[in-house]
Amino acid sequence: LKLINLELQKLNYKKEELLSFIKDTDVFRKLKFYQKELAKLESELMKLKEGLRVIDVIIDKENEKQVLNKEIEDTIKEIRDISNHTEKNDKYKLIRGLFSKYFAEVMDEDTYISWSINSNNNVDFKPPVIKTKDSLSKDTAKDEGRTYRKILCVIFDLAILVTYNIESYFRFVYHDDVLSQQDNGIKIRLLSLINSVTTTYDIQYILSVIKSDLPIDEDNNPIYFSKDDVVLELNDKNEFGTLFGFEF
Repeated sequence: LKLINLELQKLNYKKEELLSFIKDTDVFRKLKFYQKELAKLESELMKLKEGLRVIDVIIDKENEKQVLNKEIEDTIKEIRDISNHTEKNDKYKLIRGLFSKYFAEVMDEDTYISWSINSNNNVDFKPPVIKTKDSLSKDTAKDEGRTYRKILCVIFDLAILVTYNIESYFRFVYHDDVLSQQDNGIKIRLLSLINSVTTTYDIQYILSVIKSDLPIDEDNNPIYFSKDDVVLELNDKNEFGTLFGFEF
């Protein structure tokens, strides 16, 4: 009987150990389950936080958009106000006046520049209009030609530089191939105007021209620039005649 009781005690002890193990295993299983659930909740929480951040960004961008729209509206209003009162814009009047004056000196024709506001509320700079010299003074299509456009560009640049000469502004300009295909009289008058304007207003003017495009005198001889006015002479004889003094 004692042996049986001892054996029962051992078995009961073992039973308790086994029950304890079973309970512990169940706890681990529950722990893993809750860990997975917690991970899911943390993932959802991160998504929600990211969603909130995106919402904040959208709100900020919407506020920026409203500010920009207000600035655009104010700018459009300002531009329209300027457009409706160009007579009060002294610089604009001076540029227009100089442009017409310089063009008449070179081309012996009347022209004017203008601008307007298009349907998109942007400034639309129209090509300068050239007037005929007859009594009807009609608009012509001369400004559509390449040679006329080159002269118009030169005249416009000079008018801008002179207008802003007393302010902190560019004091130099570069024009390429301006004399090409121009009438000899136009070449002479244009160079005379350039010399007068640059000397009077201390503007650095850079012009590139090939020998065959130089104006000629009454004896058909090329009228060369003075040596003081020539910065660089180029040729294709050797690398020293290139712009940078060497060939690529």
